[in-house]
Amino acid sequence: MNKETTIETAIVCHHLLKNPYLHINFPHNIDDDQAWCDDCEQVFQDEHGWTEEALNFADLKACCNHCFREMKESHIEKCLRQLMDLSGRC
Repeated sequence: MNKETTIETAIVCHHLLKNPYLHINFPHNIDDDQAWCDDCEQVFQDEHGWTEEALNFADLKACCNHCFREMKESHIEKCLRQLMDLSGRC
């Protein structure tokens, strides 16, 4: 009996695939399975949504959940380090 393996995917901008250490933006919260970088967020805001121009700029791609999880973990670690650095300055 053959079992098909389903690989769940996330959707990310091509910039994050090239550099997974960029800051990540999520549609609503970190549990979402979509993400894009700050440059894509700026175009999204300038265009008032995912217009054709914004979509072309982001060039969204599928990313396996394993890689996406690693991206999110790196993002969380970086944010925590930044918060710790800031709290030491108070």
